[in-house]
Amino acid sequence: MSRLADLIAQKPEITTVAVTDGQFGDTGKGKIVDELASGWAQFVVRANGGANAGHTIWVMGRKVVLHLIPAGILHPDVVNIIGTGVAFDPRAFSAELKALAEFGVPSTPLVSHCAKLVLPQHILMDRLREAGADGTLGTTGRGIGPCYTDHVGRCGLTVNDLSNPDELARKLRANLAEKMPFLREQDPEKIKAILGQEELGSGELFTPKPDSCFLDVDAIIAQYRQFENQITVANTDEIVRTARDEGARILLEGAQGLMLDLKHGRYPYVTCSDCTVDGLARGAGLSGEDVDLPLTIFKAPYMTCVGMGSFPTEIEDEVLAEEIRKRGNEYGATTGRPRRVGWFDLPLARYAHHCCKRRKPVVSHAIFTKLDVLTGFELIKICFEYEYEGPNYNVAGRWIRTGERLQTAIPDEFVLSQCQPIYKYFPGWKTSFSSAKTRKGLPWRLEEIIDVIAHESGFMPLAASVGPERDQTAILNELCI
Repeated sequence: MSRLADLIAQKPEITTVAVTDGQFGDTGKGKIVDELASGWAQFVVRANGGANAGHTIWVMGRKVVLHLIPAGILHPDVVNIIGTGVAFDPRAFSAELKALAEFGVPSTPLVSHCAKLVLPQHILMDRLREAGADGTLGTTGRGIGPCYTDHVGRCGLTVNDLSNPDELARKLRANLAEKMPFLREQDPEKIKAILGQEELGSGELFTPKPDSCFLDVDAIIAQYRQFENQITVANTDEIVRTARDEGARILLEGAQGLMLDLKHGRYPYVTCSDCTVDGLARGAGLSGEDVDLPLTIFKAPYMTCVGMGSFPTEIEDEVLAEEIRKRGNEYGATTGRPRRVGWFDLPLARYAHHCCKRRKPVVSHAIFTKLDVLTGFELIKICFEYEYEGPNYNVAGRWIRTGERLQTAIPDEFVLSQCQPIYKYFPGWKTSFSSAKTRKGLPWRLEEIIDVIAHESGFMPLAASVGPERDQTAILNELCI
């Protein structure tokens, strides 16, 4: 059992834990889920997002990258579930199963029959829009947004449709009919080039017929039907609810981060799923009240962001940013693209605390990751507040004035884009602490930074990741429940 798992096991009243992200994603949630699956969790449920997410886990020097499959899959005694809230791409799932088999992991997760089915037209539309004049969101091109859009628009398909060929064909044709106006306006050669990519079947789905939106419906059906035998479909909501009622230990695994949440993030530069604790619970078949312990993950004392949109503390010195990027291996697990790098942002952390604070438990627990990356840096900067430099701007009846100092981030893209960070400076540390087990093993200057972040943000630091391996986690405090 890992140290973190052992810490939580000391509180038998905790049966459901949710792991979320207080920043822009990519904070190391996968490692934390893997640790909690080591001796504590009986069920691990991936409850939101799709193959646009990426969790990287290091096991004895070997890297495992997951996109859809829960990070508890490396533990054979754990039931892993892909929940109702997930946008499920059977091609990506099949590729992950193959990679895991090569790694020596034969088990497969249960997949919700109500998970949203990502279709080739979703990926096609996503990539066409990103390549167009208005393609400024910086999506991963995995079709997640269009898939969720179809679900809200009541024309989407689910995993259960794979088991019913006639319904699959009917719904697929109806879904394509909805997209006819958009796809008919596109350059057929661009469509052909996108459909010619390997992950979409290397061109087997393309047809020159414009009345079919240049997509061969029969080829899509044939391609998707071949995945049916690889998927163990189940009513996972019922399984999870029953497990909860029987006192089983359930771990909810989140994707992306709060600032990418559809409701609470910096819209429109957001993902299309609910990244909050309540969103994870609903995506797993539970309610937010069922969560006994939310754990918010923060990268510190630097942070990263991918895609477009405002990032107030982004480091403008590209030499410095690239050094941190290389040290922290800050390249997307899904796309491989370099992540934007910035200093820790307390206004954003305060906003995260406001969104994450719950009646029970009273204390908001946080886990800090990547603390080891900046070892040897002479100077560490922490953003304590913003200075708003834009024109007077009304937000919900309140005027934000030019020159005003903001202690807490306002998740309005225009406001954030006009904010300049106000930093305080801290001396760095030179001592390595990769084998630290407790707070005492950390350099005192790093302890000071953690204490400042905790005091200013409202989060109590529960643990800290001091290296990529699953045993490189230091316990900082006891649980306050």
